[in-house]
Amino acid sequence: MPSPLRRAFDYLPPEDCHGAAKPGARVTVPFGKRSVTAVILSITSESRVAPAKLKAATALLDEQPLYTEQQRALLYWAADYYQHPLGEVLPLGLSPRERRGQPERALTETGIRLTA
Repeated sequence: MPSPLRRAFDYLPPEDCHGAAKPGARVTVPFGKRSVTAVILSITSESRVAPAKLKAATALLDEQPLYTEQQRALLYWAADYYQHPLGEVLPLGLSPRERRGQPERALTETGIRLTA
């Protein structure tokens, strides 16, 4: 999620994802009084946060991750090299629609013909 904080946040998976969540996919999560789009960094069965305090992500937005492992490694490197919070670097690899939690538009047949 776009955040100047230099740490990741732990969330439970959305109730309806049934194990489909993968690193690199987007989820919608509650953050303070608002709902934000976040990227799954890793999946683990352990957390330093007490289980009773963990909140669940509200929706899994992507069936397949938007970031490959190599792309995530590059973004981690960029955040480290430029001393910038990862939460502010990760959205740079997304389109404006994807940053807002919307799917990227696919080209229509007319659009494909016009660009061919």
